[in-house]
Amino acid sequence: MTTLLADQLDGEWVELVMEAKELGLNIEEVRQFIQNTSCVTPPSLLEEQTI
Repeated sequence: MTTLLADQLDGEWVELVMEAKELGLNIEEVRQFIQNTSCVTPPSLLEEQTI
């Protein structure tokens, strides 16, 4: 297993994994979720909107 220094970790990812652990999810369940979740931004959010 590789040991990472704190400055090599993304704080938001660490927080996400810690929350998953608190919910009782194991690392394989987290991996499956990440692999099966699409990160596509809807076109409507990409369009410039004026207020």
